[in-house]
Amino acid sequence: MPADFRPDAQRPNLTPASVSRGKRSATVTWGVPLGGIGTGCIELGNDNRFRNITINNNRDKSTRIPLASRAFLALRTVRLGRVQTRFLQPACDLPFAEAGVIPTFTPVNELTWKALYPCSHYTLNVKDATVEAAWRAMTPFVPHDTHASNIPAMYLNVSLRNPEHTPVKVSFVFNWENLCGCTRRNRPEQRGSFYPVPAGGTPDTNRFVGLRFGKTEGIDHNAEGNYALMAQPQDGQKITVLGWNESDPQELDTFWQQFHYDGSLANQVSRNPAANLAAVCCSRELLPHQECRFLFVLSWYCPKFESDGAEHGNKYAETFPNAVEVGRYALKNAHYCFRAVEKWQSTLLNSSLPRWFSRMLLNSCATFATNTLLTRKGRFAMFETPEDPMTGCLDKRLYSSLATLLLFPELEEAELHALAAAMPKTPPGRCMRYLGRMGMKAPQDGPDEAELADLGPKFVLLACRNFRLSGNRKTAEALFPRLRAAMRHTRTMDKDGHGLPWQSGFSTMYDGWVAEGVNSYTSGLWIAAMRAYAALAELLGHPDEARQYRDLSEDAVKHFESLLWNEERGHYLYCAPGSGERPRPEDWQSGCHTGQLAGEWYAQWMGLGGLFEPGRVRQALVTIQRMNERAYGVVKATMPDGYPCENPPGIPGEPHTEHGWPGIYLAHFACLLLHCGRPDHGLYMIERIFKCVWMRGARAFNHPLSWDCNTNEPRGRAQDRNMSALSVWHAYESLHGVFMDAAAHVLWIRPHLPKGVRFLNVPLFSPTGPSWVRLHEKTGRPHGLEIQLTFHQSVLLNEIVTNPLHASKECHVECATERQRLETSVARVIENAEPQLRIRLVSPAVVHGTLTVILSIERK
Repeated sequence: MPADFRPDAQRPNLTPASVSRGKRSATVTWGVPLGGIGTGCIELGNDNRFRNITINNNRDKSTRIPLASRAFLALRTVRLGRVQTRFLQPACDLPFAEAGVIPTFTPVNELTWKALYPCSHYTLNVKDATVEAAWRAMTPFVPHDTHASNIPAMYLNVSLRNPEHTPVKVSFVFNWENLCGCTRRNRPEQRGSFYPVPAGGTPDTNRFVGLRFGKTEGIDHNAEGNYALMAQPQDGQKITVLGWNESDPQELDTFWQQFHYDGSLANQVSRNPAANLAAVCCSRELLPHQECRFLFVLSWYCPKFESDGAEHGNKYAETFPNAVEVGRYALKNAHYCFRAVEKWQSTLLNSSLPRWFSRMLLNSCATFATNTLLTRKGRFAMFETPEDPMTGCLDKRLYSSLATLLLFPELEEAELHALAAAMPKTPPGRCMRYLGRMGMKAPQDGPDEAELADLGPKFVLLACRNFRLSGNRKTAEALFPRLRAAMRHTRTMDKDGHGLPWQSGFSTMYDGWVAEGVNSYTSGLWIAAMRAYAALAELLGHPDEARQYRDLSEDAVKHFESLLWNEERGHYLYCAPGSGERPRPEDWQSGCHTGQLAGEWYAQWMGLGGLFEPGRVRQALVTIQRMNERAYGVVKATMPDGYPCENPPGIPGEPHTEHGWPGIYLAHFACLLLHCGRPDHGLYMIERIFKCVWMRGARAFNHPLSWDCNTNEPRGRAQDRNMSALSVWHAYESLHGVFMDAAAHVLWIRPHLPKGVRFLNVPLFSPTGPSWVRLHEKTGRPHGLEIQLTFHQSVLLNEIVTNPLHASKECHVECATERQRLETSVARVIENAEPQLRIRLVSPAVVHGTLTVILSIERK
């Protein structure tokens, strides 16, 4: 059995904490992003310090706060009169020397850190520790529950256990800084006052659950708002609070006297207007071998968000009036949030997937915390990178937005509608690359102001994909006029009537790289878009238009093959002339581009059939591997002489084709290897991206766009938390191969598993809800395959399409639900040299629960 699919007991425990390879004392300046979708977030890394804070609507790299230098967690224990007080981090920027305090800090190598989005786990590993201490920071991320996933809060769940035979008193303090009005370079002195939060919501001077601070009125800027730090009341536990001035050594001494010597705080707030620290302390006694848990919530509320000259607001401000109510809601629903997150993680971790692959899927979703906007009116957008926060990013969302569709379909629909609405009236059908900069009301093409020829095909493919997976006919009909306009606009780029767009200049997703004439990347996507659009038009009742684009796509394929295929080199050219002025491509156009078969990849994944001659596709994949693969990845493009592709003479700038885009080629190259009978190599390439970029490159939550495949480090622009991390969800969909076409009610089952893997047991995600697939191939006699799909929602089914067990022998098919056996007719067909088994249900069936399909080779 291949190493990638070993049983769990034999799998290495790959976590971001193991990146350092023994150098655990090194501090990692990124961490798990904790915060809801569109709320901003706080990152917790291996040193347990709060970093990269964006909760004040300061979501881009230039404004986020690198470190909350005065925030901390601390633990105090008393056993047999001996007091131990420890800060659970390596440092804290407080005037300890001036206050006469000698703190005990915890170096990184005394913390065990395990990170798995959306959780950051810590264990204290100190020999003389009085108690066993572990804590977990978490934010609600619950697929198909947008409300729970939009809470502007983070949990801190602390677990303490007394391992000895004598009682011990324990106290745990969470100290946070009032950041009202703060950004990276702006730290106002006056940030609002502190007020105790009474238990039960009614004034009670003796019982408090936390503190609120900041502004509730006069919020004039994006970074202003209010916050709450609260703890959950429990039997046997005492909660105390303190608001204090971090720059005053006397007040630091007061804090220390109370916490270190008393194990509690004085339930006071400083009268000094410069006081900015809020501390909440939980205390209790633990009997021998007893365990307790303290639960804290830090919540924030910055309702005013203005960008692009327009007020957007935040969605959470429609639900909650202030941070205190956010905190109360979070505490009340803590059980649901923790259980939902654990269930979401365990569905992937307990599947038959390699553990590294499950972690890759889970951690990619951190992009929803770092790169998203969710406005008061429910408009959603993801920006490519906080380094350059352009929203929408139509060119790259072809690769990243599948995760949004599968996990939060209403958000994907909202962003696609926004991109449709952003189309200008003149010329009709032109797609804009972005919705705006840190906003959604200033559509634009980007810094070069050049139209990208690949945007129209990508917009159409995304809309058709959404319809096929969701079956939402109403949305498809609403978008159809825009899709028709986009198709017509792209056809205007056809200069010779053969169905392929002609382009020039910087006109593709690959910034700084000139495309002249017919480009294989754009043209392949355009042919796939024509196929997809024809199928959509047919389903929506436009047969003439469907026939027109089917015919045009056939002509375009012939022209693509004759114009771009190079038999001598065994690949499709980067570019070829689009007119008869220059019948032969110039040297710079002859490169081998990793994305030359992007359209083939998307068409095969969507069940549209292969586009190009299968033998040439296989040969091109081999050539890409031979020419473009380097020690640490695959570069964008290589010339026949082995040098990187360059721009034509006279064009300034470098296209940087000697670097790779890991998240992009993971999709249109590695996934195509899975589809084209090379799953071992495809999965190997995905694992190499995981090892080089996610692990060794220390980028589990900070994925770059571009990677130097020779030095194994990021290069160029968009290094900061790039949205392309989410492309791994395409690899997941290609691997299990289950595609429910909800529009045509056809279930595709085409797993692409490595050689020797005969068992698959994984969750399925779709816009309509979760389900599960179990596949077991039997190698004895008779040879058979049993497939079980468990649907948690009703599914209307007309047909099942799968691969036959044997190229020449007939297959026997049994199909049944939990209630009845389904009558079927079986047809064996070949589409684009791919054999298929089409299992047609005699009568359409509504399936809810388990559907079992058994294939076996009939005995003669």
